[in-house]
Order: sequence, then C-alpha cells, then structure tokens
Amino acid sequence: DSIDIPRGKVLAKKYWIGDKINYGSFATVYFVKTLDEKDYSKILKIAKDNNSNEKHHTEILILKKLLGENCFPQFIEELSIAGYQCIVMSYSGECVADYLQRNPTKTFCNSNILRLTVCLFKSLHYLHHAAGYVHRDIHEGNLMLKLSNGILTFHLIDFGNGALANSTQKCNYNSISTSYNVMISHKYNPLDDFVSSMYCMSQCAGVRLFNTKNDTLIDAKAKFHRDPCKVYNSSQKWMGMVVAKLVQMQKVQSEDHKPVRMILDSAIPHCDPDSPIKFEIIDKKVVIE
Repeated sequence: DSIDIPRGKVLAKKYWIGDKINYGSFATVYFVKTLDEKDYSKILKIAKDNNSNEKHHTEILILKKLLGENCFPQFIEELSIAGYQCIVMSYSGECVADYLQRNPTKTFCNSNILRLTVCLFKSLHYLHHAAGYVHRDIHEGNLMLKLSNGILTFHLIDFGNGALANSTQKCNYNSISTSYNVMISHKYNPLDDFVSSMYCMSQCAGVRLFNTKNDTLIDAKAKFHRDPCKVYNSSQKWMGMVVAKLVQMQKVQSEDHKPVRMILDSAIPHCDPDSPIKFEIIDKKVVIE
C-alpha cells in the first residue's frame, strides 16, 4: 500500500516533501529537497518499519558500496521516523518502462538498445566486482535515465533484492525476467543478472522471447535458450549472440567478458556502443528513438 505524506510537509526538520513519484509493495517514493534548496533534486524512499525489514537494510548496505560511482543513485542518509524507515538519495530520472510508453512504437531503436545494454552491463560489472553484490531484479522499472547537460545518463536502481555475489542461498524466483538458469537450479550467480538484462533489452526492442501460449514459462525459456538467435531479425542478431555467449559462459563457469564486449563492439555497423542515447524533446518530454 502507498504511504501518503502531504506535499509541503517538513520531515525530520530537514526535508520538504514534494510530489509522490511511485509506490510498490515495499516502499513509497517522493521527491524531497532540503529546507534551503530551490529544486527537488533528491528522493525519499519510505517503508514501514517492521524490524525484520531486510530489503531496506540490504539496499542501504549496497548503496553505501556504490558511493561515488556515476551509474547508481547516490546515498545521502537514512532516517527512522515513528514506525517508518527512510532512505534519502539522489534523483535518478525516469524509468525505461515510462520512456517506452511515451514512444509511439512502445520500443526503442536497435542502436539505442545497444547503447542501453552497454550502460547496463557496465553498471553490473561494477556492482559484481567492486561492490561484490548481485542485483537479482533487473527489469524496465529499475533502469533509469535522466537528462543532464543535454545527455541521458543511466542509473541502475533498487537494490532491496540484492545478495552477495558469492551467496549460496536458494533463490526461488520465477518471473518473466528471471534467468532460465535460476528457474532450474535455484542458485543465482552474477551471469544471471546479465541474462535477465538481455531478456529485458529484447523486450524493449519489441522482441517476444518466450511463447507461453502453448508452453509454461520455464519450457518457453528452455526453447529460447536452445537457439537464442532464432527469434531476432538480422539487424538484432547481436542480442541472440550475446545470450548464446552468456549461456556458454555459464556452462563452463567463465568470468571472461571480453567475447561479449567484442560482440557489442561489432553489433551494428558505424554505431559506437558507448555513444550517447539518441532522443528528442516533444512537448517538453524526452522521447527516446
């Protein structure tokens, strides 16, 4: 349920509450600013304090490990207020799911999918190797883009479902974004974040990976994994090649991502995967090509 706080209320004698951004089963998110600030450049994530609030503590733990890194929200402080736990952090922009809705085709073009994939992969490399955590919840609602000095900057958010990268705890996820490996093995390793990322990027490109009309989700995923390139058209074939390479890496337990980077570098002729995401402004809103 949404936690409602009236706009203009002062929280902890420190923050003005602005508009509500969204809410989920775990927390509600608001714009906030300090009492002396002009713009709402921060967000407040507020959740009920039920003592065993593991997600809240995991998120804080991971955010602190990501301080100073530019593809993540920046942790500012945690607050406890009469039965609620709060996290204040920098604002990361709008989520990819919202940008997709704004696009007439509800998809992004091939070159922007490539650019977004590279941004996401870079953030995952840092999360796994420098911070030592896996994300475990990659979907369009957790990938953010914010217009800053004429360029769309990427942020990966929402670390409440995160776990240590070398964790051996069982993992019973079975959503559309859960990697096939996790659904059959119930173990999560860093490569599963990358596989989930490719499921997500394919969806953003308008590619339907899993035909669940006649198959269960797990069977549909098994079929896709047997021949990942089959579902993509020729210009999007690079996505299938990346999935195939990730699956192969999982089989031999390789952590060498160079072959994946080589696929990305040569994915689209004359397109630099590290170039800025292309967009236009329509009715004062960012619309991604």
